[in-house]
Amino acid sequence: MSLYIVSSRKKYNVHWVNTDKPPANERFSYKGIYDERNQAFYQSKEWRRISHWKLRHDSLCEQCLKKEPAVITPAECVDHKVGLNDDWAKRFDIDNLQSLCLSCHLKKENEERKRKRLELQQIIIEETMNELNDFE
Repeated sequence: MSLYIVSSRKKYNVHWVNTDKPPANERFSYKGIYDERNQAFYQSKEWRRISHWKLRHDSLCEQCLKKEPAVITPAECVDHKVGLNDDWAKRFDIDNLQSLCLSCHLKKENEERKRKRLELQQIIIEETMNELNDFE
């Protein structure tokens, strides 16, 4: 699986860490996690410019500020509220971006991965049930 780490230390670039990629026949199960189009987008000059602007404009973690009581944490990365796989057209929409600390970013990413895995499992269960019903 390919992961990405967003670093604010060097021009807010996105650095890709290639770990073991899933076999070609299993890549369908990683939809939303493994996507070369998204990888190319995060390496683009346009994304670097807009994410750098966002971090300068909103330098504190927006999720930490919403906590009660508010926690002041420096933002280290820019995240899409609505992911690229969910709505590609919103990739440059300022209102769809949020500045996050690494802790909040990782928490959000893990929640999204879990949701997508559950959705995929539900699809597989439904398809299996339909096949069993067709077999009878």
